[in-house]
Amino acid sequence: MIFYFKDASNGAKFGLAISAILGLLTKFKWGIKQSAELGNLMTSVERCFEMIKLEPETKIYYGKHTFSTLMYVDISSYNLHIRP
Repeated sequence: MIFYFKDASNGAKFGLAISAILGLLTKFKWGIKQSAELGNLMTSVERCFEMIKLEPETKIYYGKHTFSTLMYVDISSYNLHIRP
């Protein structure tokens, strides 16, 4: 896109207008992003309040053991390697 102006002042005004428009678009984009973040945080807080209101689950018995004593997580052979 090429624009031609007879004098330099029109070109300067055009450049200033483009610069101002880009600044406004950047601020608009930031506002949209903040609005989305706020919605996500409000949803997270709402879920936390819903989890607080839940009733605890009853224990499941398998003979003399409860469900929690039958299951465990073993993390004894965990390795982490960072390679360039």
